[in-house]
Amino acid sequence: MSNLEVRPEVGVRHHDGCFGRTTPNVIRPNRGKRRNRLHPLASWALATLASALNNPTSEESYRHSLKVVLVLSLLNDSLKAAIAAVVHDIGKAKIDPLVLYCPGQLTPEQRLLVESHANWTRIMLGERRFYGCFADVVEIASNHHEFGDGSGYPNHLTWKDLCPHTRDLTVADIAEALISDRIYRKAMSVAAALALMEELYLQPGKIDAGSFARLRLQAHHLKRIAPVTSLPVLYQSVTAVLEARSIQYEGLTGFQPRVPYDRFYGAAERPSLHWHTFNHVA
Repeated sequence: MSNLEVRPEVGVRHHDGCFGRTTPNVIRPNRGKRRNRLHPLASWALATLASALNNPTSEESYRHSLKVVLVLSLLNDSLKAAIAAVVHDIGKAKIDPLVLYCPGQLTPEQRLLVESHANWTRIMLGERRFYGCFADVVEIASNHHEFGDGSGYPNHLTWKDLCPHTRDLTVADIAEALISDRIYRKAMSVAAALALMEELYLQPGKIDAGSFARLRLQAHHLKRIAPVTSLPVLYQSVTAVLEARSIQYEGLTGFQPRVPYDRFYGAAERPSLHWHTFNHVA
């Protein structure tokens, strides 16, 4: 006991001045680490996206997926939809990058190859079993290129086959693609993108009118998302979105929802779940 001083009323005092209890098997909280507030499935989605697309070859698709989550957060408060948005394009990892990021016009064969990424997303997500209220994550993620008039791909579904989450994700996916730079074109302004979406997608009945109306109401926030290209900033913002939505779920006991917000908050006090309340994106 040359380097320890036993004090029965306190425990063991080390020479560095720190006290430790003599009682064995005491679990002390680690006050230095930040508590993980992400639902386990949200953590899995981020890890899956990173392993599939976070590389120099697929950086554009990785950035697109993160920004789609932010755009979707303007339309939809569902954790399920946010998780589907995170992984909606992981099928692009199976597509030849020379075709996927071709700067010129694609041949019909190349276009079919690119469109097959939706099927690959379904296959890759099908390797994990989703259940409970997350059972349709695969459907939401893999149907984001389907249109209400049946002209989408890969299965030419119509309105009766598309849930509200899928409709919101489709609108968010199109909007993000238009307001961001691509290898074959420059980004459009938010106003021009909304006008083009109304002309090419809304009027022919391809996208949901309610989803588009909510996006138009959030145009001022869409302008904040458009110029952001930093992957760390986007990742932090997406994590904030997922954390906000994970509050509703008991991550360690399955996928059962917690008591609804309205049990604790009045209508005016209910906290917002939008990404922009977290100030991660300047």
